[in-house]
Amino acid sequence: MKVHNKNWIKYRDKYKMDVEEWSGEKHHTFPVLAVYVIKNGILIYNYIKPNYSVRLKSETVPAKLKTI
Repeated sequence: MKVHNKNWIKYRDKYKMDVEEWSGEKHHTFPVLAVYVIKNGILIYNYIKPNYSVRLKSETVPAKLKTI
C-alpha cells in the first residue's frame, strides 16, 4: 500500500515506523495483510485487507481449514 510522503514522514518521525529502514528498500509502502489457504494448488480461501487495523477473528482460519 503506497503511503503519501506527508504520512510516511509522520509514521517515521512520530511513531518510529521506518519501513524503509526495516525493508532495506527506498519506498513509501506498507505491507498489506493477506491470508491464503491453498490445497493441491487451488486457492480455497483468501483474505486481503489494505487497512492493517482490520484483522481476521482468531477462529476464522482454523474454522475454514476444518471445512476442507
